[in-house]
Amino acid sequence: MVGDGVNDAPALAQADCAFLALAAPQPILRRADLEWMRAQRGGTEPLLVDLGMPPNVESEEGLHPLRLEDLQALAEDQRQRLAEA
Repeated sequence: MVGDGVNDAPALAQADCAFLALAAPQPILRRADLEWMRAQRGGTEPLLVDLGMPPNVESEEGLHPLRLEDLQALAEDQRQRLAEA
């Protein structure tokens, strides 16, 4: 994130869902940002949809942002189910 990280954007910590799709060379949400977000949310996780290539959210154990390849796999599964119906 620009500046000190997500601490500059309290609205992001209040969001239930966030879509990230930036052309950044490295993740813009890092572990410290995510820990801060959790603390602001009382320990709950927001739904993060990471459409960045490379990913915009730093990988962290226990945090599972939806990534582009996850959405592609879900779409393919749905197409197969519809074809079989």
